[in-house]
Amino acid sequence: MSSGATATSRIPADIEYVLIGAWIGGTSGLRGVMLAPALGGLFPRGPMVSFPRALAVWQMGAGQAQVIAFLAAWSAFAVYRIISYELPLIGPGFVLLRLSSYWMLLSPLAGFIAAIILVIVVH
Repeated sequence: MSSGATATSRIPADIEYVLIGAWIGGTSGLRGVMLAPALGGLFPRGPMVSFPRALAVWQMGAGQAQVIAFLAAWSAFAVYRIISYELPLIGPGFVLLRLSSYWMLLSPLAGFIAAIILVIVVH
């Protein structure tokens, strides 16, 4: 079994369906779009693990806009990359600036834009 499939198969044991729907479901609105990037930042794995996890979270009831914010944050925030490359090579000041501008601002913005597009397309 691939590492992505193994990691995804463990999600239901770790995260309950009810919590996903309530916290980052399609009807969670602003709270969900702001929380999803924080969750995306907590999955510091490669795409073979993170994309199956994002799919599993979506199948558990997360909204599309929230999953987009989740993946945008995941792509910006990788603990291993920050510790191994960014901090020693670029320095903590730049890393904090990058994280505060991209992970904390642009990831939710990606979710908001996705929500607007979904409203336009669906309605």
